Amino acid sequence: MKAKEKVAAFDKKAAQRMLYANLYNKPKYDLTKLLTDFSLMSSWFEPCGLVHKEIGSFSGAIPIVNKTGGLCDGLIEDVNLIVSKFTSRKQQPATPQEIAVNAQNFAAALEKAFDFYKDKEKLANGFDTMLKADFNWAKKDGTGPIYQYTELLESMGVLSHATATTIAA
Repeated sequence: MKAKEKVAAFDKKAAQRMLYANLYNKPKYDLTKLLTDFSLMSSWFEPCGLVHKEIGSFSGAIPIVNKTGGLCDGLIEDVNLIVSKFTSRKQQPATPQEIAVNAQNFAAALEKAFDFYKDKEKLANGFDTMLKADFNWAKKDGTGPIYQYTELLESMGVLSHATATTIAA
């Protein structure tokens, strides 16, 4: 809750709008997602990162993420994305030092979000570019991730060229 107190120091209304959801199955969680200005994804690993992109494509919410998996794919840092310097896990479970470093780096990313929020022109541009972003897996121009996955599966012999081509189309 310290983040909420820090935001209140410069914008009480913004702090009142801050909500925390610990579980996806909480009542009205989906509605809460659509009312956000920022979407936090502090994942250790996230293969696709579609949740925050879906949130952003409907509400304009700007993701604050660790640079892992697909969380940054299709987004532009400091335009419609705020990235935390992230140290991936070297062992299971993570060491206290790894956790401490990542916590400090994520706190710095939140500070960046506060600055982002204060710059109304930058914030509006971030919302606009997030709303216009295209995260379709099968983009008509052939650049969507489905094409990369089908090429990989074809190269591994899991799919035939005909099947891969049909899936990607």
